[in-house]
Amino acid sequence: MGSTEIRFKYRAHPKQALVHECPARFRVLIAGRRFGKTITAVAEACFHALAFPKSRTWYIAPTYRQSKTTAWRLFLDYLPPRVIEKKNEQDLEITLVNGSEIALKGTERPDLLRGVGLNFVILDEVAFMKEDTWEAVVRPMLTDTKGAALFIGTPAGFGELWKLAKLGDHDNEIEGDPIDILGEEGEKLVPQEDWRTFRFTTYDNPFIDIKEIQSEKETMNEDYFSQEYLARFTSFTGLVYNEFNSAEHIVSPFDIKTGWLKSVGVDIGYNHASAAIFLAVDEIGNIYAYDEIYRTGTTSSEFLALLKERMLDQYFQIKVADSSAADFIARAREEGLWFNPYKRPEHSRQYGSVLESINWVKDYLRSDKPRLFIFNNCKNLIREFQTYEWDNSKYVSGDRKPKKTNDDILDALRYAIMELKGRKSTNSRYDPDGKVLNLRTDSVGKEWDVSRL
Repeated sequence: MGSTEIRFKYRAHPKQALVHECPARFRVLIAGRRFGKTITAVAEACFHALAFPKSRTWYIAPTYRQSKTTAWRLFLDYLPPRVIEKKNEQDLEITLVNGSEIALKGTERPDLLRGVGLNFVILDEVAFMKEDTWEAVVRPMLTDTKGAALFIGTPAGFGELWKLAKLGDHDNEIEGDPIDILGEEGEKLVPQEDWRTFRFTTYDNPFIDIKEIQSEKETMNEDYFSQEYLARFTSFTGLVYNEFNSAEHIVSPFDIKTGWLKSVGVDIGYNHASAAIFLAVDEIGNIYAYDEIYRTGTTSSEFLALLKERMLDQYFQIKVADSSAADFIARAREEGLWFNPYKRPEHSRQYGSVLESINWVKDYLRSDKPRLFIFNNCKNLIREFQTYEWDNSKYVSGDRKPKKTNDDILDALRYAIMELKGRKSTNSRYDPDGKVLNLRTDSVGKEWDVSRL
């Protein structure tokens, strides 16, 4: 992979040449729009197929259609006709005279990609592929052949592309601390000897008029421009809660005032973590997440014991748990903790749906008037806010859903907030000792109108 000038219709600009000349087995190219990522990748694939007879090269995009519209014509343009033995327009396959094969694929059904050995593979826009496509499906296909891979893409949150970029980040230039974002899992994201990450901006393409870039910058959101043109990893795209801002929403702990309304939400995990979030609401409707429980590998009974200990001597006006955790709810009630199952209220068909409840949490985070604040001791809630992503593979096909990962304590938060939103008033008052007085006419404490939260 040594020449900067490939003998077909392609001439690398200086930054592209750095990628071609790199001997690392696994290369990650993070670049802004119009840098020439796809051209770089197609040229590299062509070069590999020509240089290594009887090799098998795949170009994989999130969808089959994307592979065809993005790269197919480039392959036909760059490969001289004399080196092509045959091509299949329907299956997007090219066989060269030296016996090498090039095929373009999509990841709509990753399992269908299994079973063949690859010598070289391009993964285009990894951030928009189904999770684990690389590790579970593609990586094993390189084992017997000791094949190589090139990943290309523009940042989209702290997801799969970011993780891969960290493996080749020997100069520690890529944003985001793995341990802060992923917790214990982040300890694995250390630079590997056979990985190398490149990051280039749109400005690095000498064939792009800088005035054009500046003109576009003037009309764009700063975070969007930083991500799409400067190739920086931000929370702008990919993350479900891209409104979350550490500087704005994370606060130092303080003593919760006596009489503040308190709520606890619980999500019980069977194949994932169990989590509880503790909320307090002040007099003007601001919500503070002040404590959490997050455990993996515990039974519901063990988690209930932890919960009882944490809730000791506190009064929670709202206690809600995942409706699918019927056994936990029944056991909690036997232990004196009257949890209600989270469910959609009867007065609205859509009220309580995942997307609707996500939008309500997002409303609390919005920078124009934030009303949700997280104590800095709630490490797992903060981590999930920073890693909970949309399933971009579903978004590509028009079905926008979040991934079912990094959502355990966020689910508990949604349950608790939706119960707050779902009530018009508490019909209760609170005395200075936190006791509930059920008569509205009582002169002690404050009246709480939850409908304005």
